[in-house]
Amino acid sequence: MIQRVQSLYLLLAAAVSAVLFFIPLFELPAASANALPKIFLTTSNSFLFLLNAAIGIFSVVVIFLFKKRALQIKGCRIIFLMVLVIIALVFYTSDTIANGLDQKVIFKIGSYLPWVQFVFVFLAHRAIKKDDELVRSADRLR
Repeated sequence: MIQRVQSLYLLLAAAVSAVLFFIPLFELPAASANALPKIFLTTSNSFLFLLNAAIGIFSVVVIFLFKKRALQIKGCRIIFLMVLVIIALVFYTSDTIANGLDQKVIFKIGSYLPWVQFVFVFLAHRAIKKDDELVRSADRLR
């Protein structure tokens, strides 16, 4: 049953992951008046790139595990962990770069999108658990 609400939440998390490839995470202002500011995307860091791709792919894979709710719940927990790592890595990377160059980082919308992913995965996890409890209560009545 792909039309369940948790599938929609996981699909939205995968869509946010796809959008995150093209939206800047943060930028460093130009050092001189003639220079352009340095913009950082998830593609700027290979680990960020791989982690973001894994979140998107894993979110889609978890959608198709609808017959195995326990495995779906574990998959959502793994996605939780990956999203938390990507959030920490974005802010760690920006802090490291800013301290190395003695400049202030300007955070863009891309640095906040992993929080949106986290909310979507949380809602999907909650819906899967509710679905599992409903099936277990129906099994008790038999």
